[in-house]
Amino acid sequence: GFGRRANARFIRIAQNDAKISDSIFRQQVMTTVAQVLNLYWDFLSFNEQVAVAQQTLAYSQKLLSDNRRQVEIGTLAPIEVVRAESEVATDQQNLIVAQTNVEQEGELIKTALAKSVDGDLVSAQVDPLDKLPDPQPDDIPPLAKALEIAAQNRPEIEQADLNLKYQSIVIKANRNGLLP
Repeated sequence: GFGRRANARFIRIAQNDAKISDSIFRQQVMTTVAQVLNLYWDFLSFNEQVAVAQQTLAYSQKLLSDNRRQVEIGTLAPIEVVRAESEVATDQQNLIVAQTNVEQEGELIKTALAKSVDGDLVSAQVDPLDKLPDPQPDDIPPLAKALEIAAQNRPEIEQADLNLKYQSIVIKANRNGLLP
């Protein structure tokens, strides 16, 4: 029990715990931001799917009207109209599914950003401001650089180092307690 190190043990442990708490907070912030960003990019993707479904439905409806004209003229079999009507119905269903996915993803974004979704937030519309970016060749760094960046920015690694430091403090204090 003699010496500064033995008597400052609890202060060093408290300082270490404060660093661990800070690291856990940073990890939670990083996780939340990543979750919201993933939801947003999914939202943009679903918006693109709605646009594609709308275009597909427009083409199917044009095909249906063209087939009806050709049947009236007598240059196309009537079964082609039924086939085109089936295609229009399928495309309408796909459009409804895509619109539903956009609405659900918008609600997930609201839920992720707000503690409770009530009042004006319920009726608020989520409008994307971005478009999905085109991939660039330099978006993915080389493996060695990616591993270096990951090692520097991962709170879990920092927490593991701080836990090792904590264990080291405890071991030194226990050894000091065993001295005569």
